[in-house]
Amino acid sequence: MSAVYRLAQCTLLALLGAQILAVSVYGFWFFPTFADGIGPEDETTSGSANRTGAASIGLGGVIVLLDVLAWRGILRSMRHGAPPARPLLAAGAAQVLVAACALLVGWLSAAAAAVFVLLLALGCQLAGRPRAA
Repeated sequence: MSAVYRLAQCTLLALLGAQILAVSVYGFWFFPTFADGIGPEDETTSGSANRTGAASIGLGGVIVLLDVLAWRGILRSMRHGAPPARPLLAAGAAQVLVAACALLVGWLSAAAAAVFVLLLALGCQLAGRPRAA
């Protein structure tokens, strides 16, 4: 394994860890609390805020699960020297979900960050392929 490939994997691990934290805070606390302009002190009378909060928690859970599986798989592959094909696929799927959700709510910087992490995962996937002799 080259030093650049190892650095790319370590960078991907750091970015996935940061994304796990960010999605956990945003998807499980911030967005459900302030959905549809409702503050924590206000009472809701409509069901749309509850549906939005439930969707946020559900999608956040899927994204965090995919990120944790990818993080664990990449770390295990670094220890054992095996190419991390499936964990990188899980990371890519999580990034597609993050980018789609970010574009849905109009958060372009989060979508751009997800595309960057997706490209980094794709680069690790291509660089980690076994070469045919």
